[in-house]
Amino acid sequence: MNSTSEKSLRTIPSSSSRMALYLLALAADLFIKPFAIHPALFAGGLIVMTLVPAYLIKNIIPHFKTRWALFMALINLLLFAGAFAVFLFSSRVTVVDTTVIWSTLCFTLWLLTFTAISGLKMGPRTLSLSLVQPAIGWLLVIAALGFAPGDLLFPLLLMLFGIAFSAGTLLFSDHLFSLVFYGMSGFTELSMFLKGVRGEASSLRLGHNIDALLQYLMFKQGETEKVIVAPWLHSGPLREVGGGSLSTKCISRLNYNFGDSYILHVPSNHELNPSSDVTSQILQAVKEEKRKYSQLEVTGIVELEKDGIRIMGQRLNNIYLIFLSSPVIDDYDVSIFAGLRDKFKSKRMIFIDSHPNLPLKECFNVEQFTKESRLIEQMVEAIVFELEDADAAPAKIGTGFQTVDSLSVFSLVFETRKGKTLYFIADANGFSPGEKRRIRRIAEKLGIKDSIVATTDTHSLSLKNLLVREDLPEEIIESTIKSALETADAKFSYGETSLKDVRILGKTYYDLLTTTRILSRVIPLLYLLFFIILVVLLWVF
Repeated sequence: MNSTSEKSLRTIPSSSSRMALYLLALAADLFIKPFAIHPALFAGGLIVMTLVPAYLIKNIIPHFKTRWALFMALINLLLFAGAFAVFLFSSRVTVVDTTVIWSTLCFTLWLLTFTAISGLKMGPRTLSLSLVQPAIGWLLVIAALGFAPGDLLFPLLLMLFGIAFSAGTLLFSDHLFSLVFYGMSGFTELSMFLKGVRGEASSLRLGHNIDALLQYLMFKQGETEKVIVAPWLHSGPLREVGGGSLSTKCISRLNYNFGDSYILHVPSNHELNPSSDVTSQILQAVKEEKRKYSQLEVTGIVELEKDGIRIMGQRLNNIYLIFLSSPVIDDYDVSIFAGLRDKFKSKRMIFIDSHPNLPLKECFNVEQFTKESRLIEQMVEAIVFELEDADAAPAKIGTGFQTVDSLSVFSLVFETRKGKTLYFIADANGFSPGEKRRIRRIAEKLGIKDSIVATTDTHSLSLKNLLVREDLPEEIIESTIKSALETADAKFSYGETSLKDVRILGKTYYDLLTTTRILSRVIPLLYLLFFIILVVLLWVF
């Protein structure tokens, strides 16, 4: 056989290739068959329908990201193809009916993108831009099928009705939000919230201003200062929204400016979520405070447990550290502890919510004037009186700090002639039962009798890691504690100051939750019912 024949044989497609080509040709023939224009022109129209809206929007709205515009244009293009697939394989569905439904849905998605994600006000600009891709789609269909203008009057009126309903529904939801939150735009707040969830720093306008208490412990070893801060704020609501990354950012910036440093979680709830990032205020306040150091002396740990509430206390010089934990309590009303501070005015106290448990459905919040709050007040009083009479001994300290992915861990060891005490804290939203057992077992193996395990109740993690994350590796736990076992003499200082005009969500946090839950159910239901009615009218009757 000559070379030409061999070459011809080699170029004959395989049976699988021929089948794929046949199916592709059949699909193209089915899709293009009803149209009067060349397939290449129709394909070019689809490309224009995707690219023109994306780049037009980017040029008119500079801060609107190109990838968002391209993504939305592609989503609507896929919906266009899906809608016409129904038309091609159904004898009851017409191309005009399909275009009406698609263009109404396309307009709705663009309007939601502009208002809810980008935070633009609904007006002529957003309405016009939302119509760009539907308009190109209509022009493509008209060019392909050669409709007379009179044939399109009713479908276009129906589409305009759908567009008016869509815009009116969003305006209604924004108006409802502004009634609840005194003239604020729901679109603006939602766009800022979504921006923060994506990991971009964002601030909310909701809430009111307070002067927030900031307490801190400072340890000095040679020229190195180590700081532990306790702001009377809650690390929330989520990720980069407001103060969602408060603990994580504080830890990062404190460790950049000082030695091994960390943050404690004061017992509080989401009412104390900052509406914006206050890390710089905290850092500035600690730097500006004048410090007077003295020799560090610590007592042993005093512990009391009753009705599932556990309180552990320790005194550093004349500063009382009170740690709370419970397997059934999530957050606390900060007023309980403000009242205890007033009751023990002569004593300096720092309250810490150990928050050692992962968030559970069974957990509840402790409010003021409840049975649990009265029990906590009685237990704190007993702990304080016992610590007041406890002997304090000169102490050395050691610290350890490590990061694991997006999570950091911190250990602090106090060593006196009576033994060692460990504080093991993670920038997390609770430990698993296995983690807590593992931390205490490793501490005992390393010769530490008393351990306090705590987390910062951070909300800076992703939703997945916030609720379910992998346990800390044993080697990380052990190496962090071992670093803290290298103790040395330290001087000690305590300070407290006010963070002026910190905006917190306050009670509006609960109003926001309630309003969001209502709107997130009602608005999709309205849209669903509307499109079902539209489909029934156009495709069934």
